[in-house]
Amino acid sequence: MVIRDVELLACVAVGMLQNHSRYFTEPSGWSGHLYFTRPALVSYMPENTGTILLVDDEKLARRVLGQLLTFHGYHVLDAEDYYTALQAAESHDGQIDILITDISLPGLNGCELARKLLQYRPALRVLFMSGCTGAEICPYYGIDLGDLHFLPKPFSPAEFMDRLQVLVEAAEPYPASFSPMPGTISAGG
Repeated sequence: MVIRDVELLACVAVGMLQNHSRYFTEPSGWSGHLYFTRPALVSYMPENTGTILLVDDEKLARRVLGQLLTFHGYHVLDAEDYYTALQAAESHDGQIDILITDISLPGLNGCELARKLLQYRPALRVLFMSGCTGAEICPYYGIDLGDLHFLPKPFSPAEFMDRLQVLVEAAEPYPASFSPMPGTISAGG
């Protein structure tokens, strides 16, 4: 809150006292208390921080999620589509721990991106997001969400971080049902 906001609140408080109080003497001064709410404390901070490749064609979504991930200690590489994501991954010298991608991307989709990156980064963990439901996604992209790490949009920051934590703590980087080789994915492998 800036000083002008505090001054405005003080003026409002003095005006209320003058209008509703019988005794108000200016020479004696005025004192009061202003109470401001504090944002809730974060319930956890992930121990396993690393580098995340965040891919979404919506600029605002990338910016907000990027800030949230940075706040939680992650280094974020962002990309707007399949091709810029591949360029970001190839130009990054270090390890990329997690791919967070929208399934519906311009050009090739997030599933194809994950398959491509997993061919040369097999330890990559993948979190898929989409504004479409699983019933809409599965037939169109030829996948079975099954046990894939999937987060339907819209979601809250807490839901996003909780799902990310589940992915970080998962025993396998990606389920056996998701093959890095092109083709249809099924829950049975």
